[in-house]
Amino acid sequence: GPIYEIPYRTLIAPGLKNMLTAGRTIAAKDDAWEVTRVIPVAALTGQAAGTAAALALESGEDVAQIDIQKLQTFLEDTGVLIHI
Repeated sequence: GPIYEIPYRTLIAPGLKNMLTAGRTIAAKDDAWEVTRVIPVAALTGQAAGTAAALALESGEDVAQIDIQKLQTFLEDTGVLIHI
């Protein structure tokens, strides 16, 4: 079947500073919306949102400004498959 990558920007709540969302509440439409509603994706977006929040606190930056490469590297180091 099709493979989808979920961009970090889908976890950032529009209009709410430093608010991240995960699981079934992330921004998606059409087929991608269907994919985000399953438990494994909800868990992984939750892990990404939590990690991003920790990185933002550590760096003193807003969640929208964190280093995405650093986030991806950290997630990969913990076993998350980032790119297929």
